[in-house]
Amino acid sequence: MPLFVHLKWAQVRDIPKGAGTSIKFRRYSLLTPATTPLTEGITPAGSQLAYTDVPATIEQYGKKIIAVLKSSLNFDFAL
Repeated sequence: MPLFVHLKWAQVRDIPKGAGTSIKFRRYSLLTPATTPLTEGITPAGSQLAYTDVPATIEQYGKKIIAVLKSSLNFDFAL
């Protein structure tokens, strides 16, 4: 059985019926580390968030299962 470890951190979204087969996720870049200490009463300079759009095409996967059940028990339903 395969281990789907990527599902642990996956972002899951529902796609409404009839909305197509593509979706766009957004990935934000890391901020640069703060190298100067904060000073009380002074607001530090702000940083701009950078992002990358990640498009994805939706595919469906599935399998048909055939189950044959055999029972060795005999039931007698007398009324």
